[in-house]
Amino acid sequence: MLALRLCGDTNDAAEVLAETFVSAWRGLPRFRGESSAHTWLHTIAVRTWRGVLRRRGRGHPTVALDDDESTADSAYGIAAQYDDPGHRIDIETAVAALPEGAREILILFAIEGYSHAEIAEMLGIKVGTVKAQVHRARKLLLERLDR
Repeated sequence: MLALRLCGDTNDAAEVLAETFVSAWRGLPRFRGESSAHTWLHTIAVRTWRGVLRRRGRGHPTVALDDDESTADSAYGIAAQYDDPGHRIDIETAVAALPEGAREILILFAIEGYSHAEIAEMLGIKVGTVKAQVHRARKLLLERLDR
């Protein structure tokens, strides 16, 4: 599910998934167990997805930052506003339509449940950057849902 949500396309997701498992198989002897296997595989998947983007000339996905870099109140701030089951499809569609960087951050934080620190480690960026990007991604998602 992570690969499909990140890519937004089944063909791309299949490519990322295949490369992820090949990388995981090759890297298995180096897995030290410092994180769960789940987190380890997700990190490989995210890095694989970013590699696919680089090969296609699309670079690293980033979220444009506003002047306001404050964090949102909770991981469920968006879901709380759209509790009605009828909105679930709208949310999935809106998430899929987000720019790649915003989609990546939002999926890892709000859907997969990773902490700011875990995401920072996965992506090789600072925790403050993750917080700002989560805030911006939420804002973009809410704008799309209000249309």
